[in-house]
Amino acid sequence: MKRAFTLIELLVAISIVIILSAGAFVYINQGIQRQNLLKISSQVVSDLKMAQSLAKTKQVPAGTTGNLKYVNVAISDGNLVLKGVTATGNEVIFSSKKVGATITISSPSNNQLYFYASNGFLGKSDGSFYALNEQAQITITLAEAKTMSIIITIDPLGQINEGEVSEI
Repeated sequence: MKRAFTLIELLVAISIVIILSAGAFVYINQGIQRQNLLKISSQVVSDLKMAQSLAKTKQVPAGTTGNLKYVNVAISDGNLVLKGVTATGNEVIFSSKKVGATITISSPSNNQLYFYASNGFLGKSDGSFYALNEQAQITITLAEAKTMSIIITIDPLGQINEGEVSEI
């Protein structure tokens, strides 16, 4: 005698497969979002280190008049902008990149960072340096993953520390 599956048994089996697939899809989607967040965070840290390096070495493009005073890091229209300012007031755009995430800069300098020439220390817009107990924070959140974020901290001496992905 042939033994076959009943309709109920098939429906139960298919339901189990669908439930497991949905759970796997959610897990895989969160993994992809986490990787995207880490990629953007690494790019932001790289840009911050470049800004600091430009400040330390006082590099300006050929033909720019005046010595570099500081490198400014700001968010403008969804772009991370690295801008140098010389002692004579000339502005030089070193980089302007679309970041693909919401970036918030928390600092005493109106949501901007300043790396000052020669030492690369973190300073304020008025030219003073951060106190030893102050620090700047950059929070990165993906638009599609509002439950995950990364916080990058920068201490007064310019040490850049990338945090872990945190669930909100």
